[in-house]
Amino acid sequence: MPRITLIVTLALFVGGEVGAQTNIDETRTVIVELDNDKLILENDGTENGKRLYALGRELRALDEDIRQLKEQADMMPVTPSPPPESNNKNAPKPPTVKNENIEILHSVLAVMEQNRADAAEELREAWKLSNSRSWGSPAEHLESAQDNIQSARGALDKSMPSSLYCRTKIQSTREPSNIHYMPEGDFRSGGEDWVSYTVGAKIKIGNYRFRVSGDDAVFDQKVTILQDPFVHVIQPL
Repeated sequence: MPRITLIVTLALFVGGEVGAQTNIDETRTVIVELDNDKLILENDGTENGKRLYALGRELRALDEDIRQLKEQADMMPVTPSPPPESNNKNAPKPPTVKNENIEILHSVLAVMEQNRADAAEELREAWKLSNSRSWGSPAEHLESAQDNIQSARGALDKSMPSSLYCRTKIQSTREPSNIHYMPEGDFRSGGEDWVSYTVGAKIKIGNYRFRVSGDDAVFDQKVTILQDPFVHVIQPL
């Protein structure tokens, strides 16, 4: 069983815990920030321990990427309100900066932060299963954590989209089938406003829940749209 410790933030202020933190071997241990907690993931040599540790390191690297991207966003100039019309037709026009570029960057950041949070929660669930006596496997949560990290890093591995709306080509390996989608936030809130999807549709940068239905079966999948064009194949289980 992996030696993994869940630490409540309040406990970090207790003297004994603080002292223990300073003695952590960072070559075998990684600390993952959660909303109000911290996960200390230690590579103890087991398969689950190795993978939890590796994904924890990837999540920490993603945290640094997000921090740098936030700094870049903060440094981008904002276009001031246009000055009143001048009667002097020869007056030079002030330089303009596309506010859309700033909006694109902030939209990408919002998606990356959401996927980062989802990955951290999946690691928490994997930790629980790894430390319980149940027969449940953490494999599914580990896979989901990796998918969320990779989808967030996809924004860094490719050029920034030039528009808030991306051309999409999303298909399913199960044919014939019908594909619908809605924003991921609406899905988690219990929304039922599914939109029929058509290949070639332009969809705004963000996280979405896609639903594939056909042959009396329904399959849902979270899909992160960050690139233009965006190509994805949904593989129902």
